[in-house]
Amino acid sequence: MVAVVGVAFGVVSTVFHRADVSLFLKTYAVPVAESFEASPDGAQLSFTLRSVTETMNKTVPRSGSEYTEEKTSGTITVFNAYSKSSQRLIANTRFQTPEGLVYRIQKPLVVPGYTLQNGKIVPGEINTTVYADEAGEKHNIGSAAFTIPGLKGSPQFDSMYARSDEAFSGGFVGQKAIVSPEIRDAAISELKSELDRKVRARIVNSVAENEVFFPDTIVITFLSHPDRSVDDGAVVTLTAEAGAPIFDHGKLAQIIAQEGNVSYGGPLRIGNINELAVLTGASKTEGNRTLTISGNATLVGAYDTKQLLDDLSGKDRRTVGAVLSGYPAIADMKISVYPFWRGVLPNDPSKIKIHILETNNSQ
Repeated sequence: MVAVVGVAFGVVSTVFHRADVSLFLKTYAVPVAESFEASPDGAQLSFTLRSVTETMNKTVPRSGSEYTEEKTSGTITVFNAYSKSSQRLIANTRFQTPEGLVYRIQKPLVVPGYTLQNGKIVPGEINTTVYADEAGEKHNIGSAAFTIPGLKGSPQFDSMYARSDEAFSGGFVGQKAIVSPEIRDAAISELKSELDRKVRARIVNSVAENEVFFPDTIVITFLSHPDRSVDDGAVVTLTAEAGAPIFDHGKLAQIIAQEGNVSYGGPLRIGNINELAVLTGASKTEGNRTLTISGNATLVGAYDTKQLLDDLSGKDRRTVGAVLSGYPAIADMKISVYPFWRGVLPNDPSKIKIHILETNNSQ
């Protein structure tokens, strides 16, 4: 009987072994009403232009067809591995595939400079729309690599390039379906509504933990394609391209901390970002943006959750205070281990749950 009880006791201790960790983070209340300058490669405040595209179609009745010529369009990502400084490309800059197909941008483009990570160059990048030089379906291609012929003979040629990850579409020469304006307008309105929802969701889902963006800054443009005949009807196709500036969350928190004379020197995040009034706009400096923020910002000490879990796993709960010395963001920590007779935290980090129950206001 004693042996059975001992085995059961050991099973309970192992299978149900877990821990709850309550963190009390340092926070700072900072009134802010300032405008900040952000650049693609800014040391103090940086941003990237995040863009996504989505295409949808709808089959509708048609009343006839007509001959038409349309040019392909698509989204490419332009890379700058040449310089830490932004590089400007003029309107009508050409991009060429290995097969010789040529596409152009319609507006000037500023490509962010590269950064260094562990001594390696990470190219700056930006998405943009290009349009084929000629009409026809041969320019409707899949993913491809592009050179910039206008840079040939210069140092930039080998270090500035582009790539497409999605198929290009819209190129057409032939009989185009004729759809009544009323039917087409209704179809376009329905497609716009659904595409608006989809591209906004994709922008939101693309934002990483160390990034921040503001929903009101999303700009959406729509591209209509030729209506194609199919059986006794027509296919109405619409593409949406959404873009928004995505800011470095840590840098934004630090620059607000500087304005508020916060003495804490560790990494910070903004705990109430959605409660602040934010406006963004173009800067006098080409390629830069202004960011105007007003409200009462709550800055919260930031820490590496995964590293903290690794540091706590297997530790005796009476000695975990030593772990705090490596986490200046944490003002205090309380630990509960289950079953109660276990004196150490689980070796498996997944069995340790972290809770932010409240914070200590500090200055």
